[in-house]
Amino acid sequence: MDAERTEAERRGGGTRPGSIRDDLMADRDLLLVIFALSLALRIYFTLAFDVRVWAKYSTDFVALAGSSLPAGDGAPLYPLFLKAMLAVSRGNLALPCLVQSLLDSVAVVLLYIAGARLGGRRTGLVAAGIAAVYPNFILYTISPTPASACVFIAAALIAAASIGGAERARAAVSGALAAVGILIEPSMLFLLAGSAAAMRGRLTLMLVAAGILLPWAVGNSIVEREPLPLYRGGVWGMDVSKYRPSSVRGYWQPVARIYENLTIVTQRGWDVGSAQRDGETAPFLAGEKDAAPPDAAPAGMLGSTYVATYAYIVVMLLGIVGIMRTVRKRHLSVVLPFGAYLGLVALFSTGDLRHRIVLEPLLILYTAMLISGPRPSVPRRGARAGRPASAGP
Repeated sequence: MDAERTEAERRGGGTRPGSIRDDLMADRDLLLVIFALSLALRIYFTLAFDVRVWAKYSTDFVALAGSSLPAGDGAPLYPLFLKAMLAVSRGNLALPCLVQSLLDSVAVVLLYIAGARLGGRRTGLVAAGIAAVYPNFILYTISPTPASACVFIAAALIAAASIGGAERARAAVSGALAAVGILIEPSMLFLLAGSAAAMRGRLTLMLVAAGILLPWAVGNSIVEREPLPLYRGGVWGMDVSKYRPSSVRGYWQPVARIYENLTIVTQRGWDVGSAQRDGETAPFLAGEKDAAPPDAAPAGMLGSTYVATYAYIVVMLLGIVGIMRTVRKRHLSVVLPFGAYLGLVALFSTGDLRHRIVLEPLLILYTAMLISGPRPSVPRRGARAGRPASAGP
């Protein structure tokens, strides 16, 4: 019996998987190859693309990094990171993107851990492999925006939620991650709310998050001499104007706006145009103002952006099917925070393509769950060879 259990676990499954350390050691060689591939791809594209600024979303952060960063004007952590990196590199955008490459590759390992916990080591390896070569993640690393940081926070939250036991420790880690996420991207507030709703240790989660966020709020309020909810920029990314009926749509306006916000997640997006910067062209996110015709972008950029567009569609569709087919009770603490995030964004924010960045690690995980199939089961003690485990003597 022990030999059968050991063999099942070696193949990547078992009803009682080993520890995280056991999984990492068992798949150490393959995981190192995947990590190295992920890092090499990101470094290559960082240097090959020369890190062009991606339209207004990027130029805002570059401008912030070059300013004095007044208190309360926006989510502070990414501009501070960018400011420090540009000071070290004397204005070269490649350095922060190389650091982002490392951060994104660590997120690949975190998705392995989540996959191994929820679906077996085979699922973990498939999830890590997809994340390593996923075009959107690669494009995020070569853009001076907080997109890679959002991917890392989301992957870390998924990994924390997938680890069994120690409810308070998991809640504390999740609260810290979500709080740091809020200081990077305003809409992460919705992920904190979803995590609090899905976890048993929600009091611990909220206390840890408050302990991280309150000093920023108090400090900014003192500097600005007025009460501030951490920062003004985006005001938590919320927009409730949809609930003020217009004369045209009347009371159907909120429904129409909520539907529009949800379609942002499912549409192709990442269409290509160009933005002018110092005589160069750079890709931009669909829907931004002052868009130039699509044929203005370089052919190489066009090709890579179309690949990213359709890669997202594939991952989104397979991920949704994977969630529908494989989610069990023990998956709820992983899935519910992101479901709540999507719902709250639709209800209380203006939909933007960057809102779906947070969802992509979850979709990749469940794409891997679908591709790798069910976890191999271990015969229950007392079962006879060639007969079902439930059969009698």
